[in-house]
Amino acid sequence: MIMLPCTYFDEPGPANTERVIEAVSERLKSAGSPCEAIVVASTSGLTALKFARAIKGIKIICVSEPPSYAEVSGKWPTLQERYIEGLKSFHVEIVNTAPYVFHSYVGGEDSPVPTPEKALREFMITVLGNGFKVAVESVLMATSVGAVAPYKTVIGVGGLSRGADTAIVARSTFPNRVLSPDLEKSFSVKEIIAMPLTKSADPRRRLP
Repeated sequence: MIMLPCTYFDEPGPANTERVIEAVSERLKSAGSPCEAIVVASTSGLTALKFARAIKGIKIICVSEPPSYAEVSGKWPTLQERYIEGLKSFHVEIVNTAPYVFHSYVGGEDSPVPTPEKALREFMITVLGNGFKVAVESVLMATSVGAVAPYKTVIGVGGLSRGADTAIVARSTFPNRVLSPDLEKSFSVKEIIAMPLTKSADPRRRLP
């Protein structure tokens, strides 16, 4: 048996970013399973850069918004030049062309038709929080383009719109293997390093 700490925040949001970095740093020093990479969701690149400045000796991957995000915000890429240079100086691998996993279906995001992806997304956001969903999705996106090898123990980091409020230890896999009957290849959350106690349910959910 291994006892590992978990950090809980009262509320979700970017104010928790520094504490998440501290929690991840402490986890890497602990007796838990070795982790091969930290996958950080970061729209502008700032949150990933903060991780790279604070944590050394492990691969860090910045997962930013894919090209389809331009349909939402009118802009892509979303990474800011002032942060890109810093990320490169710390040898952070940038992923900003991988499609979303839980927002990608042919009927469109506003379609009332239930899909497995939509059900998983809304379950995670409502029950575990937006940061948890983002952490899971970022690991899957990074794996889908080869930035993370499949079936490895990695740390996923996510948040609510900006910054970080959630960190998990997970087994990476490809999006089409998330629910694989092969338990050595399915996605698995092994540990929760940090998360908010108050969840951030999606007000747009349309499950029947």
